[in-house]
Amino acid sequence: MLFFISHYFCTRTYPGDKAQSTGAVSQWGASGSILQENSSLAFYEIDTYGGQSGSAMLKSLNQIIDVHNGGYDLSGNSVIDSNGGPKWLSLCMTLLHRRVN
Repeated sequence: MLFFISHYFCTRTYPGDKAQSTGAVSQWGASGSILQENSSLAFYEIDTYGGQSGSAMLKSLNQIIDVHNGGYDLSGNSVIDSNGGPKWLSLCMTLLHRRVN
């Protein structure tokens, strides 16, 4: 299903670089929009750092649309140019399928 392009979303996470620079573990927020997607992954413009993997990407009413898992090279030039992760619906369907089988 393709339906998130240009949707605005946010995340609340604990990025590893903030603990290093501030000396304390604290929650940070970021927001952006979906740049590209395929049937199972969404890619976005939010800047992320180690420690944020597994964070929920939320629509305006705190609906989970994606789970962040890393950086991606979308242009094929060996440069990480987008962040992304599996869409929540895709994850749920995979887990249900495994559970049933």
